Amino acid sequence: MKLTFNRKLTLVMTIFVVFVGMLLTTVVYTFMKDVVKNQTGDRALAVAESVAHIPSVRAAFDSEDPAAIIQPIVMPIMEATGAQFIVVGNREGIRIAHPIAENIGKPMMGADNDRAFLGESYISESVGSLGESLRGKVPIKNDAGDIVGVVSVGFFIKDIEAITLIATKKLGYMLLLIIMMGIVGGATISYVLKKQLHGLAPDEMVKQFIEKENILQSTQEGVIATNSEGVITLANYQAEKLLGIDATSLVGQLVDKILPQTQVGEVIITGQKLRDYEVTIAEDVLLINAIPMRQAGKLQGVVATFRSKNDMDWLQQELTKTRQYADALRSQTHEFSNKLHVIYGLLQLNEREEAMTMIKQESEISTTIVYRLIDNIADTYISAMLIAKLHVAQEKHIAVVIDDTSELTTKLDATKRHALVTALGNVLDNAMEAVSEQPEPRIYIYFTDISNEIIFEVENSGVMSAIIDTEKIFTRGYTTKKAQTVHGVGLSVSRELLRAVGGDIYVEDSKEDTCFIITMPKGS
Repeated sequence: MKLTFNRKLTLVMTIFVVFVGMLLTTVVYTFMKDVVKNQTGDRALAVAESVAHIPSVRAAFDSEDPAAIIQPIVMPIMEATGAQFIVVGNREGIRIAHPIAENIGKPMMGADNDRAFLGESYISESVGSLGESLRGKVPIKNDAGDIVGVVSVGFFIKDIEAITLIATKKLGYMLLLIIMMGIVGGATISYVLKKQLHGLAPDEMVKQFIEKENILQSTQEGVIATNSEGVITLANYQAEKLLGIDATSLVGQLVDKILPQTQVGEVIITGQKLRDYEVTIAEDVLLINAIPMRQAGKLQGVVATFRSKNDMDWLQQELTKTRQYADALRSQTHEFSNKLHVIYGLLQLNEREEAMTMIKQESEISTTIVYRLIDNIADTYISAMLIAKLHVAQEKHIAVVIDDTSELTTKLDATKRHALVTALGNVLDNAMEAVSEQPEPRIYIYFTDISNEIIFEVENSGVMSAIIDTEKIFTRGYTTKKAQTVHGVGLSVSRELLRAVGGDIYVEDSKEDTCFIITMPKGS
């Protein structure tokens, strides 16, 4: 059975999550084992140090029967500390204290006492009569400072591994939960990706892209497309023929610079369609039609078509075909406007997660925008306030556009920061309330401190009423809102605070938008 793209994606993500989970479990187990082993070794060494410094133990080596003195001393210590064994031996390596009384008088096992008899305290791992263990070895010295014996405190390796396993097991449950969440997440991402891509797999997207290119190159109309900045991003062969300019020379050029007579640049500015506009280019009269491309209400660029007015007979014959093409192109414009730059990277570089990220950016505040605010605003209070307002706008389904060139490199003192945060917060709140009932609410923000001033511009769609005095709105107690509770103080207080630090706030009202401008000097 052939796996679909979504099933392949889910399978790959599942395998990856499981592999990472297993790898992480192995690493954590190894790390935990080392930690437990080191702690146990330090513990064994500490107990051995304590035993070696007990005066009665040291003095016992001068007695006729050291075992009778030392054995009763070390056994309670062994039980109290949880050590598996405490063994004391003399210079000849003969046991004079051991958990098993029958072993007293026999040689110590493990062959790891040499360093202790040289005066060194250390941790070793060896196999003794009780099994493989981790041992703390410390020399025992008499009052004269001579080494008279050695004390060995040990913990079994198998017990250390058991402790490690118990400590790791809890983490294992958590990792298992993460793996399960990863599997569910992979399936969810696959579903969302399929939905956002209209159920298209990569090979289907390639097919549609090729079909679109074939349509563009086979039509008898010249077609160019621009982005929102007026830069030509696409031009077909017929456009090259009608305009008398090589298609490769068109792409990447500003349409106003290379084709100023076509009025395509005006469509970008006004957002209004251009229909059957006559212009003479390359000794031929052309009819130009241009339509703006919009995505979520935002202008993305323009598609312009060119046809020869002197070839009306041919146009009459091909009218039906041309209309069908134009309709198909218009219906696909919305779908392909953003994909033109995405598909190539997606398919050539196989960056599927990048495609998912760009799709999500259409419906929620992008982390890119948030990081850009953090990077481009030196004062964290200002960036934090803007990020908070972005989230409020998102909840109210208000589109907020922050100009890409915006930057604030100045850190403000407490007084100026308070004035700017208060004013900017009030203006943004008012802007969101002003556009809340509009079908396509939009707020545009721009800020800079490139000169001697800090400037913030907040522009919202919709105009103020003609009867409203743009200066009166800054008067304390004046409000345009219906409710008369505590309104009418925000803008007046904002202006008072700004003017106190040498700044100001004013409003510009155009036919289409309302723009509040906040200014503040950079210096003290």
